[in-house]
Amino acid sequence: MPTSAPRPCRGTGCRLLTTAPDGFCDAHRRDWRQRQDAHRPSARRRGYDTAWEEIRVRILARDPICRDPAGCTAPSTDVDHVIARADGGSEDDGNLRGLCHRHHSRKTVLVDGGFRR
Repeated sequence: MPTSAPRPCRGTGCRLLTTAPDGFCDAHRRDWRQRQDAHRPSARRRGYDTAWEEIRVRILARDPICRDPAGCTAPSTDVDHVIARADGGSEDDGNLRGLCHRHHSRKTVLVDGGFRR
């Protein structure tokens, strides 16, 4: 499979070349993620408590393989709200599905309006 041509890292002042899809070298990717996470409330503050952990375990047991509509055979690692909580979605089993992390992140960006709604 062909790879993309190396391009300069998106980190300020960095001269390293990278082929990473996000455009960051390894050092700047860690810095960028830490800055993003510094402004994000904890999972508990976002409403994911002990009751959610029990729901998560049940849904991942029900859906051990990613349920992305395009078809994926990766293991489910994340529980997705089909209709986002911010849009009135519930935590009923019918509104939850197991997805691999890649497809959950993609759905969050494309359907739910990104990580910073």
